[in-house]
This record gives sequence, C-alpha cells and structure tokens, in this order.
Amino acid sequence: MAGYIVKAIEENSQKAFEPEDEQDIETVISCMNDRIRKFIFFKDRSVQEEIMNEVEGTQQMIKSITADILRVMEKRKFKNLRPLEEADFEEEWGKSSLRQILQDM
Repeated sequence: MAGYIVKAIEENSQKAFEPEDEQDIETVISCMNDRIRKFIFFKDRSVQEEIMNEVEGTQQMIKSITADILRVMEKRKFKNLRPLEEADFEEEWGKSSLRQILQDM
C-alpha cells in the first residue's frame, strides 16, 4: 500500500504544465500585471479628480483586480498552464487579491 502512495505522489509532483505562451495576452503574467497597474492608476486618478472617494475607488479597484485574476486563473487552467502564485504579482494589491481568492476557495 505504501508503495502505491509513494508512486502517486511522485506522479503528481511530475505533473507537466504547458509552456507559457508570451503572445497570449489573456494568460501571460506580464500582461496581467500591466492590467493590475492600470486598475491602480485608474483608481488613483478617479480619487484625485474626485470622481470617486477613496473607499469607492478602492472597492472598485479590488473588484476589477479580483475579476481579472479569476479570469486569468480559469484561462490558464483551461490551457494547462502553471497556476498563479503570489510571486507572479508585482503589485501588493494583486498579491492580496490572490490570497483572498485562494482563501475563499
């Protein structure tokens, strides 16, 4: 029995993912980070120009970031790409959104 468990663990740890397609703007990590930076910029600009207050702007920004991350996660899963990790994110807002998504799963 122990041999089967060890074999299953070895097979799972060797699970291969497809290589990253740097041309696919929907799944590539650098494009996702660019979009997150844009969400942050739009929030800051909206608050600065008094289109939204800080709370509303932050809520909208987090909602946009979270929706984008979920969309990217789904597309990456469909294409058998490596799952997103906290280290993939350049902005703290992205990291915290991913942590919240993973916690809610």
